[in-house]
Amino acid sequence: MAQLSGDDAFHGVFDPEFWKEIDACSREWLSLTGDLKAKPPDNAEELSSLLTALRSNNSKWMNIGARQYTKAVARIAQLE
Repeated sequence: MAQLSGDDAFHGVFDPEFWKEIDACSREWLSLTGDLKAKPPDNAEELSSLLTALRSNNSKWMNIGARQYTKAVARIAQLE
């Protein structure tokens, strides 16, 4: 079996129905972390705004993971 890397390997963990959402969350995360690396926040308000956006992105990832887990458990239950 060939080893996949990058997006293909990552997408392989999730059902195709989640791929567009995964791509959108990935782009958002890369943008937010890129902003942080390029120019760290100058003040508490900027930092708070960035951290809030990152927390929101994290929530999206957790939601996708939870829905994938639910689908996997449902598939296993059907096999039993």
